[in-house]
Amino acid sequence: MSLLDDTLIFTTIVEEGGLNRAAQKLGFSNGLISRRLANLEKQLEVSLLKRTTRQLQLTAEGQVYWQHAKRIQLEQNQHRGMFTRSTARVPLG
Repeated sequence: MSLLDDTLIFTTIVEEGGLNRAAQKLGFSNGLISRRLANLEKQLEVSLLKRTTRQLQLTAEGQVYWQHAKRIQLEQNQHRGMFTRSTARVPLG
């Protein structure tokens, strides 16, 4: 998986409020979600989440990264929509 894939997993964890719910939404195992989050934190060399058995909380770095990741995802969706609409009008052949 790529950094973008791991970032998508991270944002899903935050939005769903936990690793288990993110795993269910994405169709991955809990173990995979946990490993991908650990990999992302290792690559970034920061802790993104404070985790206990009952609570999940963004660290200061996690809050900044989550906001940045959401902007990137929004831009990707806008670009995807832009190209989807523009290619629909391009004559083929």
